[in-house]
Amino acid sequence: MKLKKTLASIALAGALTFGGAPKAKADGWYFNDFENPNNSLTEWSNPKTDITPGTNYHAPDRFLGQYGNGPITLTLTNLPTHNSISVAFDLYAIRTWDGNGPYSGDDIWGLVADGQILLNTTFSNMEIANPTQAYPNNYSLETNSARAGASENNTLGFLYGDEVIDSVYNFPNQYHNFTFSHSGSNLTLTFYGGENLQGINDESWGLDNVRIRNGVIPEPSSIALLGAGGLVGLLAGKRKKKFS
Repeated sequence: MKLKKTLASIALAGALTFGGAPKAKADGWYFNDFENPNNSLTEWSNPKTDITPGTNYHAPDRFLGQYGNGPITLTLTNLPTHNSISVAFDLYAIRTWDGNGPYSGDDIWGLVADGQILLNTTFSNMEIANPTQAYPNNYSLETNSARAGASENNTLGFLYGDEVIDSVYNFPNQYHNFTFSHSGSNLTLTFYGGENLQGINDESWGLDNVRIRNGVIPEPSSIALLGAGGLVGLLAGKRKKKFS
């Protein structure tokens, strides 16, 4: 079953509400870098965390995950008055994601905000075996090279055999700015993290530096300058510390 069908069912179901969801801060921001191991993370439907092994580029760092197939939701309540929302996060694609195949896959990932599909795509970390992925396009017949649009490659330290294989995608970026019209008091984000992924020790994913705040929708003229492929990123996530 393709992700676009699964995401459509999520959209029809509407926003899910989980008990204990926190109120938004007075300034409209939500931010979590998951560094505090004692944080209960009740706003998340599956609040588990892990620590990256680390490399010479990145020290070990706590993040939300690891996850396999299926949706993970973030629910916020009592948002202050607003007309739009901006969402920023770092996505970790861990180990042997296969993108559009041809030997495995399609390894799909998506994001839904209160029924609105923001992203529906595939990722590949396997340049030789499975050298194509949809991202930065949405999932379709269009393909790009493996790891296209990644901000980092093989920096987190996740081993598959004796090789480090992982990639990091920072959102927003030059292709996608997740700012959308929204005025309700509650918000549910569904990170549809994976379809067709193999076991969690083979293919998994995680999130870091999740930030939600009042947004400003880009002017049409700004969108036109970049073409249909995406938008200029307006927010930057936390940078990881390097080993000294």
